[in-house]
Amino acid sequence: MAGGLISVVFAKLLLGIRERFLRFPKNTVWFHPVAGGLLVGLMGLVRSAGPGRGVYVRRICFECQHGLDPMLLLLVLKLLAVTTS
Repeated sequence: MAGGLISVVFAKLLLGIRERFLRFPKNTVWFHPVAGGLLVGLMGLVRSAGPGRGVYVRRICFECQHGLDPMLLLLVLKLLAVTTS
């Protein structure tokens, strides 16, 4: 059920962002990939997990040191990064 709900959120978010980008003037088409790259880059700077990046996050999630918070944050950031880029 959670996967189905997340897929609906993903689809709506993707279509909503696409619709907003299509409203931009035609001469700003170059901005679309730049916006995605900037957002993903900023996320990497702000929520960097240090050396090994994914290894640290997986260890926290699988060892349940901090509950579901890191996984939910990772889910939200991943949804934003994928739909924007």
